[in-house]
Amino acid sequence: MRERLAIAIPFHAGLAYLAEAVASVRAQDDPEWSLLVVDDSGAESGARALVERLGDARVRFLANPSNLGMVACWNRCLDEAGSASGGELVTLLHADDRLLPDYVARMKRLASAHPHAVALFCASVTIDAAGRRRFSLQDDVKRLFVPRAGSDVVLSSEPGLRALMRGNFVVCPSLCWRRARLGQRRFEPR
Repeated sequence: MRERLAIAIPFHAGLAYLAEAVASVRAQDDPEWSLLVVDDSGAESGARALVERLGDARVRFLANPSNLGMVACWNRCLDEAGSASGGELVTLLHADDRLLPDYVARMKRLASAHPHAVALFCASVTIDAAGRRRFSLQDDVKRLFVPRAGSDVVLSSEPGLRALMRGNFVVCPSLCWRRARLGQRRFEPR
């Protein structure tokens, strides 16, 4: 079964970055994705106009009636992202981040190879505001803690949790959840 990936961008400010994030989704090698931009600014931000100008049926826009705050907006993204598109997989993409062109294809491959996985992730690249690769000692050190066993990293049970606690090597925008396994679990608002 080919799974559809739903991507949600919680947005508060930084329209130029949002435009780059949206462009990175639209530049995916695999076209089977949907994108939801959720505006949490509580005011007219220009995000709606940006989405409407695209004329792309895969890209939707929602505006929160007021600023809900970061965590509540993330939860709304999880609730809404796959519901309209039927996406089995969900990714939260921060508005100031970008996806590499093979991200959707990679997550679908991982989902197919690991059907019982709750979440999937891949490596990331740290860039500056101009999109140039930037050195990050913190990120380079984190890579040392990624368990290596074959081409895919599989984390499960206590050893997986220990590895994550030791290295914290999963970067948020590279994380993809399987909606059915996520169930009603959401980010804690406190």
